Amino acid sequence: MTTSLLLLHMDNGKATLVQCTDTTGHGTDLIEGQSASFARIGPLLYFTHAHGKIYCVDTSAAAPSVTVPEKINTLLERLRREGPTTIQAPLQASLASDGGILIIGYPDVTWDTTMYYAISSSGEVIGNLYADATSITSFDGQGHRGTPVAVDNARGVLSFPSVDLFEGYTTLTGTSTGSADEQVFLTAARSFAEQAEAAGDHHLTAEPVITVASKQVKSGKMEVMMLLGTLNAMNSGDPDTQPIIVGELQYLRDHGAALSAAARKAVEDDIADWRNTIESAMNTPTETSYLIKVVADVDLAGNIDASSLQVYADEGPPRGSAFVPAAQYFKNMRSAWVTVAQAYASAESIAGAAKAP
Repeated sequence: MTTSLLLLHMDNGKATLVQCTDTTGHGTDLIEGQSASFARIGPLLYFTHAHGKIYCVDTSAAAPSVTVPEKINTLLERLRREGPTTIQAPLQASLASDGGILIIGYPDVTWDTTMYYAISSSGEVIGNLYADATSITSFDGQGHRGTPVAVDNARGVLSFPSVDLFEGYTTLTGTSTGSADEQVFLTAARSFAEQAEAAGDHHLTAEPVITVASKQVKSGKMEVMMLLGTLNAMNSGDPDTQPIIVGELQYLRDHGAALSAAARKAVEDDIADWRNTIESAMNTPTETSYLIKVVADVDLAGNIDASSLQVYADEGPPRGSAFVPAAQYFKNMRSAWVTVAQAYASAESIAGAAKAP
């Protein structure tokens, strides 16, 4: 068992041993034969051993000392409470780092797989990954389940994954409390959902579910692909004011007296069907999904320029093959509405096709 911890500082090829103080009482209890696990993020060195806590040393400090990160160890305590119970002492956690993020590995209660948690520099959980026999599933910092990624023998191949797996395929809601940058993209996604429903004379009946399918940075831009799932209903009002019914009613007023009974009934039946359909759409929420791409400028430090945000929507099919600016997407939605003239022509066609019994 060690009684002190020394850091080897290198400066222009010269080495200096620096004493690291330990006020935790156990941070330097590195036990021979029980390999400690280390992870370095910038100047911060995280380590743990046996059933101890996770400790941290700022190696850039003139007088470095061992500290105990509170939030990280609160997570570790929870993992040990929820982990395997068929052992006499808590297990040692495994540590790694990627992209400035601390990754903690700990077996789940069944021993079937290792759970991996991504932790920010402030100690907040970014997300975690779970692997079973056929897939890897991610969860965001609020525990929302993401889209499973099919992987053969996922338990066997998942080992200290890169941080982008935690950030991608996470399901978020508009009330999610994430970083400021995350909120910029969430706000853009929610705004798109509201405008898309309005373009179709509908409104949201619940918060949209936002699934982040991918996130990448290239050429100074961050591109986030998101799948939006909405519950929506048609805006309330008199069904007879809808263009599809206005046009057919106008046709009956103009030609009803000259129509045969069968032709008139056929048009009236179509109007009744449309009234029922519209009333149902006003009173019964339905599901709609959108695939969008949000692009924004990002600097070398990773800061997002919110004023540069651009949103594109997929018109497909196939899905993901035809992205257009959001404004064009909404315009195309509105242009697809049935006009009064089209409804008038439809009634004429229905009447002409009707046959007397």
